[in-house]
Amino acid sequence: MGTEPDLFAQFRTIVKQEFGFLVDEFGFKKYSSGVRTPECWVAFRTATTGVTVMFELGAGPWVEVARLGLHEGRTVELERYSLDFLLMERAPLEERTSRCDGLDDPQLAAILARQAHQLRAHAEDILNGDFHIFPRLKGLAESAKRKWEQEVFGSSEGE
Repeated sequence: MGTEPDLFAQFRTIVKQEFGFLVDEFGFKKYSSGVRTPECWVAFRTATTGVTVMFELGAGPWVEVARLGLHEGRTVELERYSLDFLLMERAPLEERTSRCDGLDDPQLAAILARQAHQLRAHAEDILNGDFHIFPRLKGLAESAKRKWEQEVFGSSEGE
């Protein structure tokens, strides 16, 4: 290997720094991290809740929250929604997902810091295992999917 920086390691370091409150304040544990080009991620879990911080080349970073449960003896994500949908519901005037050019983009750390702040400010109930907001997030996600299908295909699935 050459002397090129390990950009994925830099991503993991920023995530650990900015999202450390999940571990320190809410009892999460780092569950996994990985790279499957063009994506990389760091996932945290408690017994009930998952938080995944992802980055995709060409798209930038985003955060997802999940309700966990048991299926055939394994803990799985039963529902998963983007922080963007939570912000649409609870803080519609706040900036949502931002694009950046790559893992070496100087804006990446600032974007992740903003997303961590938003998660802490608007998802305390979810982080504590209270998912009463999830039906609203599901509705927003389904509406966004219909809108996207209309734009891309000219109709919604099933029409």
